[in-house]
Amino acid sequence: MPSDRAKAMETMFKSMGITKNFKTYMVAEDAATYIKTRKPSKIVGGKLTGNEIVLEDKLFRVWTPKKKLANAYATKYGLKIRLLDGEAELWVTPETADELLPKFGAKVKREITDVERAALNARLAIINAEKA
Repeated sequence: MPSDRAKAMETMFKSMGITKNFKTYMVAEDAATYIKTRKPSKIVGGKLTGNEIVLEDKLFRVWTPKKKLANAYATKYGLKIRLLDGEAELWVTPETADELLPKFGAKVKREITDVERAALNARLAIINAEKA
């Protein structure tokens, strides 16, 4: 079952016009809302690897090493961008978030249907029976 905070984030995204249900988390040090990415950001050998997506006010800040991709989308959609040495910061509007955030690695929650849930439970029951 989703937590109250997860439900609140989902309703906030819906009110912003975002249809995809992104996986979010918060860090204890700040009150910012982060979106989980396939490859989290790290500094390795003085260079950025991975992506970081943060909700700031009504814009999503994408911190990425993919300068060319970020610059192409900024030009195409008229978005604010800050190009740095080997990395870029791109501010994505809610109108373009559904399309652009997954391209920078944002994870989307997968909804499981009742049929899929029943099949999964049946497979888990078989596995647990074999272990016993």
